[in-house]
Amino acid sequence: MRFGEPQIALESCISTQDSARTFLMQPGAVVTARSMTAGRGRLGRSWMAPVGVNIAFTAVGESVAPERLWELAPLVGLAVVEAVRRFGFDARIRFPNDIFLNQRKLGGVLIEALNNTPLIGVGVNVLPRVWPQELEGIAIALEVGPSVQVLQEAIWERLTERWRAWQQDGLQGALPDWHALLDPETRRIFVLDSQHTLCKVALLSASGHVTLELPDGSLRTILASEVIFGED
Repeated sequence: MRFGEPQIALESCISTQDSARTFLMQPGAVVTARSMTAGRGRLGRSWMAPVGVNIAFTAVGESVAPERLWELAPLVGLAVVEAVRRFGFDARIRFPNDIFLNQRKLGGVLIEALNNTPLIGVGVNVLPRVWPQELEGIAIALEVGPSVQVLQEAIWERLTERWRAWQQDGLQGALPDWHALLDPETRRIFVLDSQHTLCKVALLSASGHVTLELPDGSLRTILASEVIFGED
């Protein structure tokens, strides 16, 4: 399987995730869009996709056991970051599904499934635009660098390589690289014991556990799948 073959290229759609559910082709196929009218991220959050300035695609993966579906979020995030870094940008991973650059959000990953078939949504801000007020100081684009098409193809290439290695070695083989590219400065809010707590991600294990460093320096371990698919 090679991601990007075949490709359905849409000028506009509501969401590439929704379009992929409609077209649902063979593994490796992708649905791309030059713009989305109601793109979404994790937990149904909106994703801005103006015409021609973003990467917005959904790739169809091979069937995955439900208990392993969570592994795709770190795997795909790693592939996207590695592709961006090929062009000289110091992109980093922010658990569970964000791509960061200079402490701002460059992109994100959304993993959904239809009858055990993973739908892998990826969005990356590539070209400059005027940010809406609510995203000022939060979002960032590459602005100077590869075109949308060139970067998109680089992501598909790296995702194909990572997917094949994952099928052979599992997530364990990718975790050293994932940890090396985890943003060491980024902290985010986790809900622990019904309390919103600002934590740093210290460790992700192949067993599906993520270890958090709390503000007082203590450590807490939770299930990664609860964060990837559940509430913050």
